[in-house]
Amino acid sequence: MVSTVLSLAYCSSVYPSPAHFVIRQAERLQPLVLLIPTCDERLLETVRHILQNGISVDICVLLDYLDDICGSIVLTKRAKRLHGVLLPHSWLVRVIRSQYLYEDTEPPLVAYMNAMVGLLERLVNGENGDHLLYKRQRLSCGAQVNRMYGTFIARCCSYVCLLGINIDDVQLHEDILKAITSVQSPGHARRYIIADTWDQLASTIWMYSAAISSLDSIVQLQTTTQTETFKLPPHAHVRVVTCETLDEVPSFLAHGSSPMAISRACLPPFRSRPPDENQILAAMVICRAYKRYRSRHRSESTFIQKLRDHSYDICLDAAKTMTGPYRHYRLLFLGCVPHLLVGLECMDLHATRVIDDQQEKLKQAEVKKLDATYANIAEARKLLEDVRRLKIDLQPEAVGHKECNLQCLSTHTRTFQHIVRRLPSTVTQQWQEDIDIGTRILENVFAEK
Repeated sequence: MVSTVLSLAYCSSVYPSPAHFVIRQAERLQPLVLLIPTCDERLLETVRHILQNGISVDICVLLDYLDDICGSIVLTKRAKRLHGVLLPHSWLVRVIRSQYLYEDTEPPLVAYMNAMVGLLERLVNGENGDHLLYKRQRLSCGAQVNRMYGTFIARCCSYVCLLGINIDDVQLHEDILKAITSVQSPGHARRYIIADTWDQLASTIWMYSAAISSLDSIVQLQTTTQTETFKLPPHAHVRVVTCETLDEVPSFLAHGSSPMAISRACLPPFRSRPPDENQILAAMVICRAYKRYRSRHRSESTFIQKLRDHSYDICLDAAKTMTGPYRHYRLLFLGCVPHLLVGLECMDLHATRVIDDQQEKLKQAEVKKLDATYANIAEARKLLEDVRRLKIDLQPEAVGHKECNLQCLSTHTRTFQHIVRRLPSTVTQQWQEDIDIGTRILENVFAEK
C-alpha cells in the first residue's frame, strides 16, 4: 500500500506529464501496475503532499484521483441507505468495481474538504500553482491553458456540491456555499459562483449534469423498500437506478436502468430546412482541407512512434540481462535511454539532410556565398560526428549499461543536452517530448541525492 502511494508521488515529480507516462509505459513495464491507486487515507495524504510541496502533476490526473475519493466517501457514508444517492455514472462503476471504500476507518470528510478548498483557491488565485500542468504546460502559461481555468474550477465546484448533496449536514452545506461563492471565475464555473443559497447551488448539479463530462451522466439510486415512502423528485438529465445493494449497481447501469429524464425545455428547436448549395460546397472544402491535414499529421506521428517503439524494444531486450550494483538502474535505463536514442536518430537524419541540401547548393551557389555554404556543411558534419559518437556510447550493448554505471549515463545525458542546444527549436519540436522525458529523469534522480 505504501509503495503505491510513493510510486504515485515519485512519478508525479519525475515525469512532466504523469498521464503521458502511464499511457506510454504502463503497458510495457509490469511494475507500473502499482500506480493504480487504492482508496484509503494514504491516497488523500498523497494529494495533500503534492499540493503542499508543489510536486509537478497533471491537473486532470489530480482531479481524477479526487473524484474517486469523493465517490468513496459518499458510498461509504451512504452504504446502508442508498436511497437518493446522486453520483456520476463513471464514479459509481469505478468505485464499486474497485471496492474503493473506507471499511475500517471513518471517511476523511474534513481532510477532503480542506484539500478541495485549497486546490480551488490555488486555481482561482494562481498563487503557488506553478506545479499544476495541463498538456505538459504550466497552468500559468499559454492562452489555451488559461481558457481551461474555468473548466477546472467548475470540476472542483461540482465535486464538493456532489459531496454536500449526498451528505445531509447543514454545516457542511454552509461551508461549501461559502467556499464556492467567495471566488471569482469566468466560464463554466460561473453558474456555481452566482448561487445565493445551498438549494440553488445543489440544483446546479442536476441542471447541468451533462456538463461534468461529455460522456458521463448523473445517476440517482433508489431502493424498492423506500421508493413509496420517500419518493424522489424527477430531475432533467438524471438517470434513476433501482437497487438494494451496491453490488447490484454496475449490472443495472449496464442494462437495467431507466433512461434519463430530459425536459422538453432542454431540447433544441426542431429544424427541417435542408442546407443550401453554398453550405454544401463550403462543407466539402472544409472536409478536404481537414483530410489533408489529418493525412499529413498521421504520417509524421507514425514515423516518430515507430522510432520510439523500435528504440524501446531493443532497450527492453538488453535490460533483461542487466545486472549491477545499482538496483534502480534498469528502470532508469528503460525510462530515459529509448527517448535519448529517438532524439539522436532524429538529429542524425537532420544533419544528413542538411549536408545533402548544402552540397546541392554548392553546384549553384555564387562565389560570395561559397564560404557560408562550406561553413554550414562543416557545422552539420561536426553535429553528425558528435551524434554518432554518442549513439555508440548510449547503444543498449554499451559497456556502461552492462556495468549499470549511473554516473556514465548521467554524463552521456548532459552531452545529449549540449548537442540539442545547438539546434533551433523548429527542428526539435516534433520530438521535444522525448528530450524532456529522456533528460528530466536523471535530473530528478540526482536532485534527490
